[in-house]
Amino acid sequence: MSVAKSTHRTSLSGGDYMAAAQAFDQASTRLAVLGNYIENKLPALGVGAEGSTVPIDGVLRVLSVGPGNGSMDIKILMKLHQREQRCIHAVIVEPNARMMERYKALVVKESEIIRGIDFEWRQETLEGFQKSQNGMEDKFHFIVSVSSIYYIDNKERYIQYMFDILEDDGVLMITIMSGTTPSSCWTAWMDLKHVESSQRQEPLINSCDLVKIFENLSIPVSETVHLKYSVNVTPCFASPLDNLPEEANRVLDFLSHMDDFTQNTPVEYQESFLEILGSEDRTERDASGQFLLGQDHVVFIIRGNGSTLRNVRI
Repeated sequence: MSVAKSTHRTSLSGGDYMAAAQAFDQASTRLAVLGNYIENKLPALGVGAEGSTVPIDGVLRVLSVGPGNGSMDIKILMKLHQREQRCIHAVIVEPNARMMERYKALVVKESEIIRGIDFEWRQETLEGFQKSQNGMEDKFHFIVSVSSIYYIDNKERYIQYMFDILEDDGVLMITIMSGTTPSSCWTAWMDLKHVESSQRQEPLINSCDLVKIFENLSIPVSETVHLKYSVNVTPCFASPLDNLPEEANRVLDFLSHMDDFTQNTPVEYQESFLEILGSEDRTERDASGQFLLGQDHVVFIIRGNGSTLRNVRI
């Protein structure tokens, strides 16, 4: 592997993140796999540690933390509404104004099929939301953080906060990338730890880090689910590197978590990154010759009453 040092690094944020995330989702099966999980495996509410069912009365309260454009949130809310047959009050905590607008537009578009769901829009961070509660003890039956835990500051504090505001028989659902699967983005970042300078940011947290946080906080996990999907990275291997298609640039931005990856890093570093992504333990070729990068995300299910740990692979 070539060894190079990065002299310039900027983290993805705002509109750059939105564009990169959209390109990544278009190139991957992530949304389909997560959508299948939501439709067929979304955990039931009101289930005790011993499997007993406890009825939940009144309005179902849902807290969504960093849902982005709402594409997965809507599926979760619709599934909960369909299954519970009760009105839902959904509190949407999203700090990015453009993401929030996209979510609101999606709600308008799907208005005919999401009747019975009332939305409360909170354009702020989870920290801001907690402060705005001003000591109120509102609790939620379902709290969800889909791939947003990376961006929460003081993670232990706010994971504890989410657990504290979870109803006794409610569900806290957090999804995060795996830290154990060789094909994951996280292990690619770790393989690159010797090729970047001290300016390199630490890799985003992964499932192993989250397990340690749960252990430190004595928060019992009732279920872990491993969701496997793939990303078509074929366009990323086109040459020359400074003339890649726009969608390939955006996918590389998302995978590296850098803004304008091909412009902000030396060619040697780009080649090292692509060499790692294209290695046999991460990428396989399908029958048509496409390069498919394997990914593994983990869903942690935490219940207010603390069930025992189970592991499920899909």
